[in-house]
Amino acid sequence: MPPRQAEIILAALKPELTGVGRRTEVRVERAGLGVSVDIRASDLVAARAAANSFIRLLDLSISMYRVVGSER
Repeated sequence: MPPRQAEIILAALKPELTGVGRRTEVRVERAGLGVSVDIRASDLVAARAAANSFIRLLDLSISMYRVVGSER
């Protein structure tokens, strides 16, 4: 992933970190050439919900970057 794409995706995901839930803590940061999402939860249900949410958000962010990036 190009560094600029990683920065844009990271910026898009950061607002989603507030209000994740009382049982879950999520961290998003640059990692090498990409983005790392670290999920810690008090139980499996909360971990699964957070993982599903952030996988969808990450997929959407990458897709949107491809659409907008191809127009520039």
